[in-house]
Amino acid sequence: MWSLAALVFLVAFFAIFFHALPFFLPFFLGSLVFLFAFLLGVFLLGWALLVVFPFVLAGLILWAMLWVFVF
Repeated sequence: MWSLAALVFLVAFFAIFFHALPFFLPFFLGSLVFLFAFLLGVFLLGWALLVVFPFVLAGLILWAMLWVFVF
């Protein structure tokens, strides 16, 4: 569980950091806060949030891919 959450965090963090930080600093910080809040919810509520986890992960990956190709 911890390793999966850490993997998601690292992929999203580096994708957002390297592609969005120079251009959209406030948007980057807002996305990072959302990611921290989501991971905290997973740790606190356990398996209940894992029902929506694949959808959130897919959204993060698609969002990161968008920024990779745009910038």
